[in-house]
Amino acid sequence: MKRIIVTLLLTVALVGSAGAVSNVGTRAAQFLKIGVGMRATAMGDAFVAVANDASALYWNPAGLSRVSRRQVIFNQANWIAGINFGYVGMVWPLPNRGTIGGAMTYLGSGEMKVRTEDAPEGTGETFEVNDLALTFAYGVPFTDRFSFGFAFKYISEQIWHMSASAYAIDLGIHFDTDFHGIQLGMNLSNFGGKMRLMGEDTRFIYNIDPNRNPNHTPNVVADLRTDAFDLPTRFQVGLSGPLPVLPGIWAVDFVTPNDNYAYLNAGAEVHLGRFLSLRAGYRGLFNDEMEGGLTAGAGFQITSPRLPWKLNLDYSYLDFGRLQNAQRFGVLLVF
Repeated sequence: MKRIIVTLLLTVALVGSAGAVSNVGTRAAQFLKIGVGMRATAMGDAFVAVANDASALYWNPAGLSRVSRRQVIFNQANWIAGINFGYVGMVWPLPNRGTIGGAMTYLGSGEMKVRTEDAPEGTGETFEVNDLALTFAYGVPFTDRFSFGFAFKYISEQIWHMSASAYAIDLGIHFDTDFHGIQLGMNLSNFGGKMRLMGEDTRFIYNIDPNRNPNHTPNVVADLRTDAFDLPTRFQVGLSGPLPVLPGIWAVDFVTPNDNYAYLNAGAEVHLGRFLSLRAGYRGLFNDEMEGGLTAGAGFQITSPRLPWKLNLDYSYLDFGRLQNAQRFGVLLVF
């Protein structure tokens, strides 16, 4: 088993480093890259092999099969430059038939002034940028150690009068190696069609011969053809296991995106009693194209034998280097 794990990780590393070319800024729907689940994000986004709560909807749909009770997750953040980011999801175990789940991801800029060369302080109009993703996922165990999952996504982006949409799929597996508690996870996310912005802002009236009498020259209604851009597809493979001394877990993920160099994420979670957990990690190791990387956070669990539910309150901090930081709060309800 140890040889299988080492061979697998070496193979992935070679694939990820082959033709090392950065494609930063060449993909659509960048909001899909914002991690969810404050537990996962506080651990440096190293979660593909952990994925045992409702955030598995994002990190690895195979992990849904490890969720034994219904869960609702909610995240909210004031993202970079005052952008609002929100995520809500729910998972529902089916008796002996796996687990289903659904989620909605939203990102909005709020109102901004329309500025032109003639009116740099604003024309009096405003516009917004809104992104939306709807996800339906299913995870099922094939054996007591191996699980498979998939997720279908509808993705939409809107910028003033322009909009674009696409469909995508996530595919994930989870494997319990039975070797010192080590778990293995893999996920291919956002594999799908391209997005092309279309709308009234690309339409204009064109005079095919302005030198002739305009009364005898018909105008042509034209439509500019915008380019189509791929989605930010990402392959993520990782390992997790129990900490050697303290109660808790460690996790390491190798990530190969299609719009950046490959990198490593690493993180850990320490349990301080039954109710409090501390987390820390680092994302983007060995990738100089990514800003910041240090992450940290904590989680507090509210539970009682007299209550039919438990509530997790989570917080995570992400250092963005020159872009300062992002602080996020989340709630996970288990019932």
